Amino acid sequence: RYRDRAASLADKIKKELGIQDVELSDGRPGIFLVEVNGKEVFHNKKELVKYPDEMDVIERIKKMD
Repeated sequence: RYRDRAASLADKIKKELGIQDVELSDGRPGIFLVEVNGKEVFHNKKELVKYPDEMDVIERIKKMD
């Protein structure tokens, strides 16, 4: 389930931001983490939600530039 959500978010990042180098990696069970250039964008355990809103993650990445 996490893998499907991660793949969907990776596709959205590619389409919305034009970033082609998006990598999915398996981590610890129950963890959904999004990092850009080593900087944390979203971590489900810190934000107390299971999955991020995809557009929220896109906006956070845009603000990092």
